[in-house]
Amino acid sequence: MIINKGTLRGMVRDVGFDMFPGLRDIYVQESAETIERLQKSLDTGDYQTLARDIHTQKSVLGTYGADDALEQALRLDKKCKARVPLTDFAEEVRSFISILKETRDAVNSLTAEDLQGF
Repeated sequence: MIINKGTLRGMVRDVGFDMFPGLRDIYVQESAETIERLQKSLDTGDYQTLARDIHTQKSVLGTYGADDALEQALRLDKKCKARVPLTDFAEEVRSFISILKETRDAVNSLTAEDLQGF
């Protein structure tokens, strides 16, 4: 499962049902920008931007209950902090980008009706 519904329920309770659609839309927009930056950073070898975006995703993904993506972000963040050469984990970054796209799409597909039971 891409999104942990229990975590998402907690977030909806915390922010309020009415606020969630706006937060969802912001997440979708910002995740698209992050995905683009990560891909560009990977292509150009921009380690600093890549490391910053991966680090930032840890809290974002946790908030939305994207547990699998969060686990990948935690592993990648450790590699960045240890300054592991990007060539040693580029494939993991590609996988992370893929799961970020899936997560973005899963969050984007949530409708008001999906949240009624929360």
